[in-house]
Amino acid sequence: MSTEYLTPTTELQAVNSLLRSIQESPVSILDDSFVDAQSALDLIREVSRDLQGDGWSFNTETSYTIPLNSDGRAVIPPTAVNVRFPENSNYTQRGQYVYDTVAHSYVLTDAPSASVVFCLPFEELPEQARRFVVISAKRRFQQEVGGDLNVVQVDSREEARSWAEFLNSEAEWSKLNVLTGSSSISRILRAR
Repeated sequence: MSTEYLTPTTELQAVNSLLRSIQESPVSILDDSFVDAQSALDLIREVSRDLQGDGWSFNTETSYTIPLNSDGRAVIPPTAVNVRFPENSNYTQRGQYVYDTVAHSYVLTDAPSASVVFCLPFEELPEQARRFVVISAKRRFQQEVGGDLNVVQVDSREEARSWAEFLNSEAEWSKLNVLTGSSSISRILRAR
C-alpha cells in the first residue's frame, strides 16, 4: 500500500477546480490550447495579484535594500507591487526606479531601503491564501460564464468563510495583537 500525502494546492489543481465548477473536464497541463482553462488561470492570477497587493506577512519585506545599478539608479524589482519608503525619506517610486525628490534625480549615492510588497507565484503562497484565491476566482468564474445563481450564492458564503480563515491565519503568522497591530497604538507606546 503506497502512502499518498496531501500537499498544498497547485496552480493546475486551482484551474481544474474552476473548470469543475462549470462542469468542464479537467486539464493535465497549463497551456493556452483550451480557452476555458486559460481564462481560469488568468482569473486565478488576477485574484492573487489583488490579494497580494495589500501586503501580508508572507509577501512583505521590511527594510529591503534596493541595490544601485552601474548607473547609480535603484531599480525596483519587477515583482514588487508596492514600495513604501520611511516617512522621513526623500525617495519615491517613479516607474521601476527610485527617485530622490530633494535632489531631483534618479541617480543616488546610497542604496535606499524600503518596505516592499512582492507579488509571489501561486505555489509560494500559504495554503490559506491559495484557498481564498481559488474560492474567490471560482465564484467570479461562475458568474462570468453564467453559472447557476444558487451555486454562486453558496460560493459567496464559502468565500466569506475562507476570507475569515485567511485573516485568522494572517493574524497568527504575523503575531498581531492590539498593541503591535495598530500603528496608532505603537506611536503612543513609543512616545512613553
